[in-house]
Amino acid sequence: LPEEVYREYYGGKRNVSLISDFREIDFGKFDGAVVASGNPEPAEAEIPVLRILIPETGGIVVGIGCRKGVSRDEVADAVETMLSSNSLKVSDVDFLASCDVKRNESGLLEFAAAIDAEIRFFSVDELKGIEVPTPSERVNERIGCPSVSEAAALAASQGRLIAPKRKFERVTVALAERQGGRKRKSCK
Repeated sequence: LPEEVYREYYGGKRNVSLISDFREIDFGKFDGAVVASGNPEPAEAEIPVLRILIPETGGIVVGIGCRKGVSRDEVADAVETMLSSNSLKVSDVDFLASCDVKRNESGLLEFAAAIDAEIRFFSVDELKGIEVPTPSERVNERIGCPSVSEAAALAASQGRLIAPKRKFERVTVALAERQGGRKRKSCK
């Protein structure tokens, strides 16, 4: 249960508490508990517990294409706008992905360092074999594959595209959801 939802609906009620770690429960204070977790292993409890298993979804991979010489702020603004418009935060990002021709773009590298995220780079040959919903003839003419942001996001995620590319002034961003579990957690 996200903390903001708890506060809005249950905050201030004496009989409801939000506890982020099952091991922190003071069993003497409660007659029972509802535990919503991605962990299928039950923890030992001294009170009746209703367990609700919430399967983990994959984390978010941000595919990024950019113009030569793009700044860190341009990348940050584009990525943060894209995430926000999809009800996501930077903390939801597992890693970034792009084409290896962007490997030395300082703005891209600086943004990745600023959010402490790994960047996975893919060759033109790897990216051109990936089917994308919005290929670009212009990108294909320039670097030899019809997509950077969408193809890189799909290649890195091994999952599904959740937001097709969106062009900003000098940055293009696409979002994909990783198949399987998350690499980075945004909460306990």
